Amino acid sequence: MFARFAALTLMTVGFLVQAGAASTVELKYSTGVTAKQRELLGKDLDRLATMRFGDSSGELRRVLKLSDTSASSLEGWLRTRARYVIDEKHPFDDDTVFALAPMEYPAAGDVSGSQNTTVDGVPEIASSKAEEGGGTPSTSDQGKAEDPGPTIVMANMGAALYRVGRENQVLVGFNVMGQGLVPITSPRVGLFQVGRGLFQPLSPKWEPKVVEDFVHSMFRMDTLFHEARHSDGSAKVAAKQLAFGHEICPPGHEYAGHYACDRPSNGPYRVGALILRSVIEGCGPECSARDTEILTLLYADSMSRILTPLTRASQVGQDDLCAKLLRTRTNIPFCEAPDESAVQEWDEAPEAAIGG
Repeated sequence: MFARFAALTLMTVGFLVQAGAASTVELKYSTGVTAKQRELLGKDLDRLATMRFGDSSGELRRVLKLSDTSASSLEGWLRTRARYVIDEKHPFDDDTVFALAPMEYPAAGDVSGSQNTTVDGVPEIASSKAEEGGGTPSTSDQGKAEDPGPTIVMANMGAALYRVGRENQVLVGFNVMGQGLVPITSPRVGLFQVGRGLFQPLSPKWEPKVVEDFVHSMFRMDTLFHEARHSDGSAKVAAKQLAFGHEICPPGHEYAGHYACDRPSNGPYRVGALILRSVIEGCGPECSARDTEILTLLYADSMSRILTPLTRASQVGQDDLCAKLLRTRTNIPFCEAPDESAVQEWDEAPEAAIGG
């Protein structure tokens, strides 16, 4: 789903090659995004601009359709898909969501099964307003009177609002507090919602300051690339392919019953996983053995959510990786012998409103 569950994919980190480089990805923030959150995301993007990424299998280039995996190429990929960041308490009501005008949308293909996918908690057959993005419930507070509810990590609300407009055949406008009205003419409007889950330690046993370290920076970048994939896709073949909607994980899966799995092998979880793998392959002196281990576990988590079989040749490329991971967890489909004929990939070309 676009608001990701707390354990996310892993991406291979590169080492610094140019000190002091500033990112070319410029995010515009709503007034509710805190100064600390802006600082962390800014530092993450600046770090991205200085990194080198490995891609021994060529899968990252193929899936993202890039000529290379330089920092500038990856930044360019993000720039077309990520523009605005709003806080988790940003309202979605009559003061922020508007029907600007009647609008025609491209003809949709097969709509069967569309109820089995979701975009950030917004139903496929949506009403006139977006709902709050999903997330991982807080296990420590759940069930208590003061339970704050689901912990939002990040959600691609631009894609969700585009679906709302498509269903109602109107052009939706969204008022980003502090930035003004944004017409939602395509899933690539790049409107992301961030929550406290994105800025918390991956383990409750860790000190709060750990969120500034390399692993947590890569966790946030993994999440950002994951959500950016939700800016892609079209309903021209099947409704669920618009914005690469997540599916309910099947019985027996670690996240069974949750919208936390992907059908295609080029969806959000795969994109985040490939980023993490690329980070690991390019990792230099700043990446410790502990960093690599944590990133590898995050990678395995994302890969376990992909329902389409993948060839082993497209994985990390270490002969003993699966043996190592299977010692610590089970249910890792990509470590099993796949039926290559069942591999599915969706067209990432974005849809856009075409007139009114």
